[in-house]
Amino acid sequence: MAKKSSLRRKLGTFLSYLGLILVLASIGYISYTFLGQREKTSYVDPPPPVVVTQPTIGSLEQSITLSGTVEAKAFIPVIPFVSGTIQEYLVKEGDYVEQDEIIAIIDRQAYEQQLAQAQAAFSVAQSTYERINRLYEAKATTQQSREQALAQRDATKAQLELATLQLDWATVTAPVAGTLLSIPSAAGNIASSSQPVAIMADLSQLVVKLHVPERYFDIISENAEHLSASIERPRQSGPQASNSAPKRALAEVEGVSSYIQPQSKTFLVTCLLTEGHTDFRPGMHVQVNLIYERYDDVPLVSQTVRTIDGNAYLYDPEEERAKWIELNPIAENNLYLVLPPELAEASFIVDGQHRLFDGQRITVVDYQGTD
Repeated sequence: MAKKSSLRRKLGTFLSYLGLILVLASIGYISYTFLGQREKTSYVDPPPPVVVTQPTIGSLEQSITLSGTVEAKAFIPVIPFVSGTIQEYLVKEGDYVEQDEIIAIIDRQAYEQQLAQAQAAFSVAQSTYERINRLYEAKATTQQSREQALAQRDATKAQLELATLQLDWATVTAPVAGTLLSIPSAAGNIASSSQPVAIMADLSQLVVKLHVPERYFDIISENAEHLSASIERPRQSGPQASNSAPKRALAEVEGVSSYIQPQSKTFLVTCLLTEGHTDFRPGMHVQVNLIYERYDDVPLVSQTVRTIDGNAYLYDPEEERAKWIELNPIAENNLYLVLPPELAEASFIVDGQHRLFDGQRITVVDYQGTD
């Protein structure tokens, strides 16, 4: 009896599991059949949005930017021709003086005395010569005596002229018109020909001497006749900095050095400030944009159209797709590219091009350069 009872329990358990399996199988079959007959759907990425631009007609300048210092084309030291105590200065630093305007006065007393002595000596020598000349005409003296008197008269006359000049030189005047940049002495000091009493310059003749790296020598030399430059002073700092715009001036290139300095591996380019030079002074630090080539009335497009590899994508409006091209500009600078004529009417993808592939369908969300 015990054995039969055990067999019944095992059989009942087996049948229970079997029934559960059949129920689960039925549910799986029904689910598969029902779901398998539903229409399949899939997600498709929308065309990526891009911004398109067209070339514009304009001018492009190829240039290099260098730092420099404004200098006067010529510094003129005012050297006194006589020595003595400086009694007074009649000008101050920063003054503009005309040619022959008085700058300083040196003590004149010693030179006035020399002039008086020279005048007395010349008067005696002149009288002596006139007396001996009358005797010579009367055959009362020799020609040698007459010539000696004449030589003495001429010597004292030269001394008189020199004394007159020295007295005039005690009044120091400007040799040319210009601005006084420095007065290195003061009233009461001793003036001498070894030290200037003032340093002046013509501020309408300002230059910037640029030390250009050797790698630009060929391109600068080849375009020497077409070189030009623009000069800019950095924006001033301080309370009024927000209201002060950078000062700018135009410049012409006066000269390009024909040799490379071996120590610095640079060559010298001298720029003369022209329009706008009145905002600049010697010693100012400036930025110089040295323009060596210019293209006018050419199709331009922004550098931002380039992809990472330096090429670009065009927009095909008929197929609404991106087209990759190898970009070979005629010229370029930091901002723009000069395009070949066949791309003058093309539409360039200027934003969104870095995630595209050739032939991809795209959506234009903005079209720059059109009304």
